[in-house]
Amino acid sequence: MKALNRIIVMFFSLIILLIGVTSCGSGTPSEDSSEASGLFRISDGRIIAPDGTVFIARGINIYNSTFYPNSYPTKGVDAVDQIVELFPKINMIRFAYQDDGPNNLFWSSTAVDDAFLTTFVEAATSRRIVVLLEDHSTIGDFTWTQGQIDAYTTFATRYKDNPYVWFGTENEPDSTNREGIVQNVRATYDAIRNTGNNNIVCILSRGGGYTEDILTYANYIQGGPVPNYPSSGPGAGGSNVTAMRNVIWDMHLYMWANPSASVEEVEDTLWNGIDSQWGPFDGINVYHNGPQSADGIILVIIGEWGLDWAGDNVQAVILKTGPAPYPIGNLAWNWSAGDPDILVSDNTRTPFGDAVNTFIEAGTGVPEPTQP
Repeated sequence: MKALNRIIVMFFSLIILLIGVTSCGSGTPSEDSSEASGLFRISDGRIIAPDGTVFIARGINIYNSTFYPNSYPTKGVDAVDQIVELFPKINMIRFAYQDDGPNNLFWSSTAVDDAFLTTFVEAATSRRIVVLLEDHSTIGDFTWTQGQIDAYTTFATRYKDNPYVWFGTENEPDSTNREGIVQNVRATYDAIRNTGNNNIVCILSRGGGYTEDILTYANYIQGGPVPNYPSSGPGAGGSNVTAMRNVIWDMHLYMWANPSASVEEVEDTLWNGIDSQWGPFDGINVYHNGPQSADGIILVIIGEWGLDWAGDNVQAVILKTGPAPYPIGNLAWNWSAGDPDILVSDNTRTPFGDAVNTFIEAGTGVPEPTQP
């Protein structure tokens, strides 16, 4: 009888042990994983999507005013439908916001503008298309106002639970005040993170690619003592900042510095940069060898590129689908900018649009949502 009792006890002990092991093995993923947080995240110089796959940006740029000349507040959904009709597997749209009003602010906050933006973002992100919101109201200039920071704060608060909304710092800031530019980058990042929003932030350097002062960025990105960090005004903070997380570089590639560049020269510029009369324009390798974030190497995407200079050769390089290190995540400029950078005309893809769509079609489309 004692032997039988011992067998019974051992049997139930084994069951309890197995239950415990099974529970541990089927627990939720660690908080650092995208599956646990539902976020896109950066790991080893890659973007990891909410489903755990590597995300490579395959998309286009649009202006906020592109789709709303008439009764535009109701057309956010229609605009997304039109984009997806012509680029069915698109996974990212860079929403270049320019205020056409007299104040030239990032966001006028009028009910009309907001209605379009809100419906556009909801329609796109419900399809799991990333929408990158970015201030384009000061192209060729550099302004830094509390209104700009407040706008990023508003959007970050609104979309902190939507991982498909990313943010870009001010577009192509052009200024000799390089320290001011990196302070603006940090202030924008801090404003977004202070809302509890941990979505990806895209950093633009001077002119979209001049990083001759890349060491100036180091403390602002890596954390620690930051010289001359503003104590008042936009982005005011202490002298120490924490290391950035979930950031990527947004590099723009136009071959104005070598308009007759061959394919080989375009490729060398993409990876190693080029000297110009305005200073060195750095390539992907320079960024990768620059300051690292808390996530390690900071990934580069080509947030803008077009056909203005050496167009065919630029297109041949940017739209490569292999071998490694290609493909490079990129967003073509623009739905309907100026010739030759026109992807769509009369609701039909141009040859440029066809080439971009072929690259997009070579991808896997939008990432699947995380399964419960």
